[in-house]
Amino acid sequence: MTRFALGASGSGDETFSVFISDRTLLKQDLPILEEFRRKKAKMYVVSKTLELIDYTKLNAKNDVKVSAELSTAPNSSVKVQGQISTDKKTNKPVPLQQPVVVAYKKKQLVIDENRILLMDDKKKSTFQDVESEIEDVEPEIENDFKELQEEISRQMKTLSQFSKNVQVALFKNILAMLGDQKALQDLLDMMDQFPQGHLDGPGENILNELRKNYPGNKLQHLLSGIIYTLEAIMVLNDIQHNLLSLSMEKKILCYQREVIRSILEPNFTSPSSIPFTIKEELLTPLQGDGVDVTYDLLKDSGLKINLNSNNITWDLEAKMPLTALYECLSLLQELAEA
Repeated sequence: MTRFALGASGSGDETFSVFISDRTLLKQDLPILEEFRRKKAKMYVVSKTLELIDYTKLNAKNDVKVSAELSTAPNSSVKVQGQISTDKKTNKPVPLQQPVVVAYKKKQLVIDENRILLMDDKKKSTFQDVESEIEDVEPEIENDFKELQEEISRQMKTLSQFSKNVQVALFKNILAMLGDQKALQDLLDMMDQFPQGHLDGPGENILNELRKNYPGNKLQHLLSGIIYTLEAIMVLNDIQHNLLSLSMEKKILCYQREVIRSILEPNFTSPSSIPFTIKEELLTPLQGDGVDVTYDLLKDSGLKINLNSNNITWDLEAKMPLTALYECLSLLQELAEA
């Protein structure tokens, strides 16, 4: 799940900052966005980061002061600003807390009625009220499908590094928690405290299995896979949770994943309402009620489906729920293969 760090600058020296997930970004009614619009602020998105993952010390021969956005919690939506400095009199090396983002690139965020764009042109306003104002601007894709697929693949690889016992425990107990948002959130919160903390029920079963297989802090570099999975699941609503649990029990996740992929990949960057049909060969392995469960997942993600003609209409508002669903199906299938 990609996280965007947004910074907004107003007039003069006044600066505002907010850091939210990409799924939250699409909600136009966020009070913080309205505040930025009122202040005529420009907003920026961190597009690339340079992160140190090993223990590092900063050495300097002269008086050096470096300012940067520092991320001390790689999976937290809250970032902190900090400053690294060295004193030329003492010239002592400064240890950097791990992991830490020491450099980043940013693009300007431009929002109009129908689209969210990333621009290199810093002269544009973030909030576009007139369509003609951005007709001459070549849009850059917010997050294309290839990048999404690469991110999912990285997290699948992380999950694959868990022992078989842990993978089985994750799959079984996540299944038991579907529909219980509080239990999922509690487990997600506990990831920041691991190996400390205590939960009840399926969440505690997962924690115990992790502690048993990975004593001490040997697990920290693998927790991102669990966090990513839980965050994706929590984007889905309770109805989708019930449908997802049926899919897990029917062992049809891999077939559903290909159906979702066939929808997302060609439409990922399209703002238009485009009609399409799902290829028959993708539906055949779902066998009867598996097709019904899959269509219900699609409908609850915001797609318009005509069952009589098998026509489906793409809707931009369905992009984020479908993306979360695609992430869930991919990651849970990885666990199911253990």
